[in-house]
Amino acid sequence: MVEGRLPSTGVTSYCPTLVTCSARQYEQILGDFLNFTKAKAKAKAKIKTFSTSILGVHLEGPYFALEKKGAHNAKFIRTPKSTPLQVAYGQQIDSHISEGLVKIVTMAPELDGAEEVIGELVKKGVRVSMGHSMATYEEGIRGVEAGARLITHLYNAMPNFHHRSPGLVGVALGAVDRPFYSIICDGIHSHPATVKTAFTANPEGAILVTDAMSAMGLGDGEHNLGSMKVMKTGVRAVIKGTDTLAGSCVSLDYCLRKFIDFTGCSVADGLSTVTRNPAKFLGMEGEIGSLAEGRSGNIVLLDEKTLQVVKTFVGGKLVFDVVYDR
Repeated sequence: MVEGRLPSTGVTSYCPTLVTCSARQYEQILGDFLNFTKAKAKAKAKIKTFSTSILGVHLEGPYFALEKKGAHNAKFIRTPKSTPLQVAYGQQIDSHISEGLVKIVTMAPELDGAEEVIGELVKKGVRVSMGHSMATYEEGIRGVEAGARLITHLYNAMPNFHHRSPGLVGVALGAVDRPFYSIICDGIHSHPATVKTAFTANPEGAILVTDAMSAMGLGDGEHNLGSMKVMKTGVRAVIKGTDTLAGSCVSLDYCLRKFIDFTGCSVADGLSTVTRNPAKFLGMEGEIGSLAEGRSGNIVLLDEKTLQVVKTFVGGKLVFDVVYDR
């Protein structure tokens, strides 16, 4: 049901995120995703159906700094040294990785054993991102040297930038070998000035993400995020009974409009944050992220003035038309 709404928000392909959970739950959910993607591929081949593509799963956790767990369940937080990949994600994790099911893993680079696990994942073809972390600038640099190429939802779930202790924010904006950084541009997770600061310092590294949970597009009230209860009010979601943000409730086209407004960038530069830049990070720039011969034929038409989604094509086939689908 969630995937069916994505073309109306301009999404043609995506990496669904799994919040931190038990190894048993990871194994079950990853198995379900694998069956789902195989069923979609068969349906596409048989009856030529086209829909938003899952590029691979993003495992956000469980290797986090407990102090920066955010909306993740503390009882499932682990360290790489004490909990190897097969223990954290289940015995099938190597198989899931080899089948291309796992695309991104977010982890805190300062944890014991983190650099080794980053290197192991990168060798297996997984993109590693740094986040939910207390890392210093130096620890972040070592994470990049080990193979991490992204910082997850910049400014959030990490220490604030300080002129004598820049942390992961400093890595994203000031390092010689700057990684990509994802940013939630909903006007809640990051102040407009900080969004502009990040883009000014590292425009080629900016990647917009929604961090949207299942309550996106639904009414206010109580919803679920993994094992946690969440209260939604407008586009703001928090863990029930707290002020801790629990993902977002906004769409990607909404984030794009906010980003262009906050930074004052051109539409072309704004569009790069949802097309070319994420494709480069994923190593898929030869398949998606631009229009050229041999590419996937994923196209989104926006209203020239409002930047609202008008039509969405996947594989060259129309999958959303604002005239008929709203």
